[in-house]
Amino acid sequence: MNWISVRAEMSDPVEDPSALHEIFALHGLEATVEHDDPPGMSAYFCEEPDSNTKIARLGEALLDFGATRVSAEVVPEEDWSDSWKQFFKPREIGSKFIIKPTWEEVGATDRMIIELDPGQAFGTGEHATTQLCLAMLEEAVEVGDVVIDVGCGSGILSIGAAKLGAEVHATEIDAPAATVAVENVRRNGVGMEIAVAESIPSTFPLADVVVSNIVSATLIRLAANIAEHMLADGVWIASGIIPANLPDVIAAAEAQGFKEAARREDGGWVCMVFRR
Repeated sequence: MNWISVRAEMSDPVEDPSALHEIFALHGLEATVEHDDPPGMSAYFCEEPDSNTKIARLGEALLDFGATRVSAEVVPEEDWSDSWKQFFKPREIGSKFIIKPTWEEVGATDRMIIELDPGQAFGTGEHATTQLCLAMLEEAVEVGDVVIDVGCGSGILSIGAAKLGAEVHATEIDAPAATVAVENVRRNGVGMEIAVAESIPSTFPLADVVVSNIVSATLIRLAANIAEHMLADGVWIASGIIPANLPDVIAAAEAQGFKEAARREDGGWVCMVFRR
């Protein structure tokens, strides 16, 4: 299996890289890497039958955004794996967690360890949106809570919630990513239900907490579905929001009976906490 790397080069550093990331994410490439020389951003996706169409549409969007050059190249799987390892190192997040890749070691620690191999899924703990969500989960989750993770990626937030003592149910629209999440769940010795779906299945129980680290357009589209699957006083942690899209996300949440309880920003990204 091969991977395709798509790289956008800019004439000047992007003031708000989250906007550039969202362009990649809307075309299915969520795990991005920023570059300084020349300034820009790149991301990988698994080669598929309509790869050329995907690249063309993404390239057009990136050029419209202001990229001076967009390039794509095929990367053998073994090279892709090695290239990602240089960016993924153990990292402390919040006050309770440390994220570590399977190929790294950490010393003695009082923190809860989340061990990951991201494979072809989004979520290493390096991205600001993931860190914001995990820190918010620390504050929101109590032992015995039901947590639903919408768009779980590598499973990092689901595993974190489970280690906090929650009963976890998760969705992931991408089947290969769901497979990665299942393996990471097993690796961390926790249990949960993972469904290959975009919206929350009707079979899931009502949640005390829903966490969704996905792009703004999907948050808006799923707001009603999320509201339907929450307890009356439930908490919705929503991240992956760029400031320009924040008013639309808030409006969609308020239309479903949510009120803002807290917000945090990091690296051009906003994480919202809504309460019903």
